[in-house]
Amino acid sequence: MIRSLLFISALIASSVNSLAFTNPATLRRSVARFTDAPVDSTVVDAALEAAILAPNHFMSEPWRFYIPGPQTTASLCNLNPEKTKMFEKVPNWLVVTMKSENEKHSKLWLEDLSAVSCAVQNFMTSLAGEGVGSKWMTGALGSPPEAILGTVKAGEGEELVAAVWFGIPEKELEGAKAPPRKLGVAGTLTKLD
Repeated sequence: MIRSLLFISALIASSVNSLAFTNPATLRRSVARFTDAPVDSTVVDAALEAAILAPNHFMSEPWRFYIPGPQTTASLCNLNPEKTKMFEKVPNWLVVTMKSENEKHSKLWLEDLSAVSCAVQNFMTSLAGEGVGSKWMTGALGSPPEAILGTVKAGEGEELVAAVWFGIPEKELEGAKAPPRKLGVAGTLTKLD
C-alpha cells in the first residue's frame, strides 16, 4: 500500500513538473489594435488586485486608479484632435496616478513613483496572463498631464503616471514576437565578486 502511494505521488509530481508553464511577464506586449470583444470585469478586478501587490516601501499605497466610463473616455479621446480617431478604437482605458506625501524627487517620492510603476506593470502582466493586451500610452497621447488629470477628476496633488489601453487583441499574445532588445541581458548585467 505504501509503495502504491509513493508511486502515485511520484507520478503526480512528475506530471506537474512536465506541465508547460508560461510566465505572464513574457506574454506582455504593447498592443494597439483590439477587437470589439469585452474584457470580463473579473479579469480587470483581478489585474487591479495584482497591481496593489506591487512592492511598496512603508506601505504608502501611492497608486490611484481611474477606469473611465463612456463619457470620460470620449473626453479623453478628444484631448488630442489629431489622434481622436485612433483613440476611439481603444475599448478600455486605465489612468493611474500617484498620490505621494513626500517632497518631489526626494528618495521616498522616487520610491512611491517606483511602486506605482510596478503596480502598472503588475496590472498589465496580469491582463496578459488572461490573453488581454495592453499598452502604456502616457507620453504618446500627446496631451498635457494636467488635461488628463482634469478629465478623470484626479484628486488634489495627484500626478499622472500612466494611461493604459487594454482589450482583447486582434492577434493573440501567445506567440507574438517581442521587439528585440538592443542590449539584452548580457549588455546590462554586471556580475560582481
